[in-house]
Amino acid sequence: MQEAAAAYRHVLRLDPDYIPALNNLGALCADMGWTGEAIDVLEKALAIDPQSVHVLNNLGRVLFRAGEVPAARDMFARAVAARPEWPVAHSNLVACLNYIPGVSPREILDAHRDWAKAHAQIEPLARRQLRRRRLIRVAYVSPDFRSHSVSRFFRPLLRHHDRSRFEVICYANVARPDTVTQALKEMAGRWLDISRMTDIDFANRVVEDEVDILVDLAGHTANNRLTAFAARPAPIQYSFLGYPATTGMSQIDYRLTDPIADPEGQSDEASIETL
Repeated sequence: MQEAAAAYRHVLRLDPDYIPALNNLGALCADMGWTGEAIDVLEKALAIDPQSVHVLNNLGRVLFRAGEVPAARDMFARAVAARPEWPVAHSNLVACLNYIPGVSPREILDAHRDWAKAHAQIEPLARRQLRRRRLIRVAYVSPDFRSHSVSRFFRPLLRHHDRSRFEVICYANVARPDTVTQALKEMAGRWLDISRMTDIDFANRVVEDEVDILVDLAGHTANNRLTAFAARPAPIQYSFLGYPATTGMSQIDYRLTDPIADPEGQSDEASIETL
C-alpha cells in the first residue's frame, strides 16, 4: 500500500488534476488511516469535478469514519443525486441514518424502503424443486470473513453449528483474505470465494447449490450483496449480525436479533423483515 501511494503521488506530480489518481490516493489514505490527507486529497478532487460520484462516495466514507456523520450523509446524498441507479452510495446514505441523533425509526424505515424500490426490483430467479435430503443447507454471505468484528461473533456460531442437521456453506466476498479468513474456511463445510462474481452470477450459484436458507451478514455495510438477495435465489432469506437496522427489502424474510438490539414492542414497525 505504501508503494501504491507513492505511485499515485508520482502520477499527480505529472498531472496534479488527474481525478482517478486523486480519488484512488484518497481512498488509499483512508484505508491506511491517514484521515487528514485523505480528506485533503478528495476535497481537491471534488473541487475539480463536483459531480464525481466515486469521489463523493469516498469522501463520504472518510468523513463517516472520522465521526462527521451529517457531513458524510451530505456527500452520499450528492452521489445518489448524481447517479441514482448506483446502489453503493445509496446503501452508504441509508446506513448513515442509524448514527444521526434525532432521526426517527420511521424515517430510517422509509429511507431503506426507498433503497429497495430503487435497487431491489429484480425478477426472481427460477428455482428448481429442492430435493428431499437429510441435512438443511444453510449459507452465510459476508464481505467480513476476515479480521473484523462480524467474524469475532460469527466464528463461535460456525464452530458450534449442529452438523448432524445442517450443511454449512460460506460465500466469501473478501477481496483481501487474511489468517481469520483461513481459520473460518477450515471450519466451514463448503467455502466459495464470490469476490469476482457479479451479483446475478452469485445468485445463480446459490440456485445451483440448492441452498435452503441464505443468510446476509452485512446489511447496508460496505461490499454487501443485497442485490443478489433481491433475485430471491433461496426459498428462505435472513439478515443477521452485521447491520443494526432493516434492509428495507421484502425479499429478506427474517432478521435475527434479540431484545437488546431490538426491544420487544418497539421495533416491529421499524423493520420490513419479521424479527
